[in-house]
Amino acid sequence: MERIKLIIADNDAEYANNLSSFFDKQDNIDVLAVAKDGNEALSFIESKNPDVVISEMMMPYLDGLGIVEKINEMNIKKVPLFMILSSIHQDKIVKRAYDMGVEYYMVKPFDLGVLVSRIKRCGSQKNLPENSPIFIRESTPAYPATNGALERDVTDAIREAGIPAHLKGYQYLRSAIMIAVVNMDILNSITKELYPTISDEYNSTPGKVERAIRHAINIAWSRNRINAKASIFDYTVNNEKGKPTNSEFIATAADKLRLIYK
Repeated sequence: MERIKLIIADNDAEYANNLSSFFDKQDNIDVLAVAKDGNEALSFIESKNPDVVISEMMMPYLDGLGIVEKINEMNIKKVPLFMILSSIHQDKIVKRAYDMGVEYYMVKPFDLGVLVSRIKRCGSQKNLPENSPIFIRESTPAYPATNGALERDVTDAIREAGIPAHLKGYQYLRSAIMIAVVNMDILNSITKELYPTISDEYNSTPGKVERAIRHAINIAWSRNRINAKASIFDYTVNNEKGKPTNSEFIATAADKLRLIYK
């Protein structure tokens, strides 16, 4: 497998060096440079042609999104894929990042194993045409940085549907709905994008994610909680129609929540 060339940009030198040391121990990842501010990151990107750039959101001179904007304006040979790492989790900032074409926005603290999976997934997209603008690149948000109110409402919706919290499918559904709230288009690629994204987050496989969600929905419907079903699906389902598919369940719950958070 071709090695992934990586640049790290973070003004916290200790944190950045720890990340670099961790990546040096991984297969197929080479850290080309560690930048301490936005301007240095731009210089490294121009001179070293990385495949992936992971950047802290808040940095001197240029923040993470400022780097993306500048690269999009520059005539460089190869545009890297971007990942933003940050302790900031405001919905407007996250939405702007995804609108600009950032591949992943991950909120600190995060699991380093998940970060490696994200980098390798980005690296698998290296054959994009050279000089393709960042903003037209298809990207899939990972578990979005959303506020506590949305997470609480998603959790309440799943519980109302009668899905036990101890099931794996409960966790997978919560992540899937939150992702779909941010990006409903992902439901058009539920097998190719949504399930793989969730499997990376939980160190699972897309097949296991799909089966666990289906099992959770089966459990909920076998309990025959009519009121709960009516609550989450706005009275659009009934016993004659039967239980929804995975995509129907996720899409309906996400669409209802999107109306609340519009």
